[in-house]
Amino acid sequence: MEFPPAALVGAVVGLVIGYVDFKMVAGVVRTKWQQRFGTERQRELDWVQFGIFAVTVIGFPIVGYLLGLELG
Repeated sequence: MEFPPAALVGAVVGLVIGYVDFKMVAGVVRTKWQQRFGTERQRELDWVQFGIFAVTVIGFPIVGYLLGLELG
């Protein structure tokens, strides 16, 4: 099974955008969370950050791949 080059480029671009978005959003969420709750409720913060990671770093490359597949 071969992957079209446009789809792979879309996936790579989606991964880069997702990673940058994850770092920005996770930093803001962590800062606001620590201002509100301090060091307590750390376990919930870890789950929130995992959700952000899943949506951005896993979801964006999938969307990029599909867009590259359609546009290519």
